[in-house]
Amino acid sequence: MKRFVATIIASMLIFLSPTISKADFLDFWLYGGIATPNDHIATVYTENWLNKVFSEPEEFFIGSSDYGWTIGVNPRFELDDRAHLNISLSYLNFPAATSKVVNPNTKEVEPFFDTKTTIIPITVGADYYLTDSMFGLYVKADIQYHYLSNTIEDINDAYSEVTNLGNQKIGRFGAGVGAGIDIDLPLAFDLGIEVNYNWINLIGKDDDEFDKEYLGMLLMIRL
Repeated sequence: MKRFVATIIASMLIFLSPTISKADFLDFWLYGGIATPNDHIATVYTENWLNKVFSEPEEFFIGSSDYGWTIGVNPRFELDDRAHLNISLSYLNFPAATSKVVNPNTKEVEPFFDTKTTIIPITVGADYYLTDSMFGLYVKADIQYHYLSNTIEDINDAYSEVTNLGNQKIGRFGAGVGAGIDIDLPLAFDLGIEVNYNWINLIGKDDDEFDKEYLGMLLMIRL
């Protein structure tokens, strides 16, 4: 996996090398924050799969984490006074999400299985600053590559023979948009706040694959 991610990073850098070579290195940011996923971040199944697993219609409750956390690094390059080239590498972790099912015999809701989700996004995009002062307000857009891993755990013994669920490891191309504000402090570092929305699997997903998205809210430190 490490070699695969390194290949993706190298490919993006080679593709953008003409632009980067003309840009001046501007600054380096570290960031961390929370991520709020849509209902299908941890989904490893499809409607066709559910129909095969259960011979009779049953109520199924999608498991989804309420939130996750993220950390990352973000070097920026100056294209002009207001436009910056933005490159970032981050790591997202979403706690275990429990999917549930209605037992056909007891009609009670029971845990079905847990899913733990991790994502490594690699993004390349641009920031455009609307203001140039102590408070720098900007908007951004980027293209993204996501390496997503869903790990299945604690499958209900009553369904273990029919589920045949495997761990999901996929790579997908997506995109993101956002806005933020930089605060120029009279210190050895500056602060920033950013909100972004990200589509994980816009390109390359299977026909019956659910859309995977998340909202990010970040606190950033410029070194």
